[in-house]
Order: sequence, then C-alpha cells, then structure tokens
Amino acid sequence: MNKAIILNGGGAAAPYRELAACAEAWARGQGLETAAFDLTQLEIKPCRGCFNCWLKTPGLCCTRDAMDDVVPRMAEADFQIMITPITYGGYGFHLKKTLDRSIPVLLPFFEWIEGELHHPLRYKYGKRRVAAIGVLPEPDTESERIFHLLVRRNSINMHAEPVSIVLSGRTSDERFEDRLDALFSGKEN
Repeated sequence: MNKAIILNGGGAAAPYRELAACAEAWARGQGLETAAFDLTQLEIKPCRGCFNCWLKTPGLCCTRDAMDDVVPRMAEADFQIMITPITYGGYGFHLKKTLDRSIPVLLPFFEWIEGELHHPLRYKYGKRRVAAIGVLPEPDTESERIFHLLVRRNSINMHAEPVSIVLSGRTSDERFEDRLDALFSGKEN
C-alpha cells in the first residue's frame, strides 16, 4: 500500500488546520495509508549537527523525542505533504526543524544527481513526491519565488518530485483536494 505523511508546520490555527484536514482527506481518498503530524504540538528538538545518525548510530538520531515516530514515516512515504507559514521565502520554524532532523534517512556518501553531488537515500521505497503548501498573510512575489525554488532544491535532496503552491490572502479553498490532485498530476506547480 502506498503511504502519505502530512507535516503541519502551522498548527491548529486557520488555515493550517483546514489545509491539513483537506490533505488527510485527499490522501485517504487516494487509498493511501496516512500519518498526520501537527509539528507545533510535538516535542522536536533542533538538530545538533553531530552526524551521529550517520556515523555512530546509522539511521537513528541520538536525540530522543517525537522525531522517533516522524522520521520512519518520512522515510517510507510515497507522498509527503508539508504545510507551513512562509518566513522570508523559507519554511516556518516547526517544519524547518523537522526537515533538519530528517537527515538519518540519507547516507553519508555522495552521488551525482542532475550534475550535482547529493546524498543517496538510506531507504529506497520507490517513487516519491513532495508537495509543499506555503501560506503568506498577503501576496509577496519575492517570497513566493524563493519558496518555490527552496522546495525544488530540497526535493532533489529528498529524491522526490517536487510540487509547491503558495496561498495568500484568501487561504481557504473549498476544493483544496482538487488542488492536490492537480499538484500531483503535474497540472499545477
């Protein structure tokens, strides 16, 4: 069975709660085994940069917290849906911290991808897709441009096909599940 993980970096506030609920409904409607995490409610410590997850305890972070549950789900997910406020074009704090702590899914070696050196995946489950949904309080062309670029660049590291959308101003969308269908079918990016 294909799997999905939903990482809500915006918490229970609207529109993040609604977007996470729509993403979960979409994933279940696709027949995906789904795990959803509200990152704002989890104890996730920052990455220490010790690289023990590569050298001393391969594949396992030495910091014990909620990432013990999140990282395995990230590693096996065919679809990773990330919902985040956009901060200066980047991910919000909770999602950024989670992504920093996900390096145990990579190996400490290098391989060429699109003419660049990147780390190979530790666990290979098949084709992976990443959708990042960024939320801005109001339109900001430069932040949107940076966000789309960041998602594309990070997806190379995740060995995944990237898709991203930015919602600003009016963020609620009655048919957000249709937007997810369009995202994953390549009709929207």
